[in-house]
Amino acid sequence: MPEYDAENFEPPAPVAHATIRNPATGVLLSEVPMLIDTGADATLLPSNAVEQLGVKPEEDTDFEVQVFDGEIKWLRLAKLELYFPENICSLIAL
Repeated sequence: MPEYDAENFEPPAPVAHATIRNPATGVLLSEVPMLIDTGADATLLPSNAVEQLGVKPEEDTDFEVQVFDGEIKWLRLAKLELYFPENICSLIAL
């Protein structure tokens, strides 16, 4: 059973702590909290995690999302990798 985060989500939501990697430099960042949402169209990452890796958002990729509480947000796309010790999965983060 996944851990539920009641501190950052209302209602509490399932999260996993993952390792992500900057594909250009290979720099890793561990213990990044990621919302587990198997029905999502995109994977959202904390912006500070993307910034810590030095990944720059893609140009002209702003788009609108509506989050679960109905709030509208404008986000930018950044390309990262979700890292597993034996496998690497490509990840496009918003």
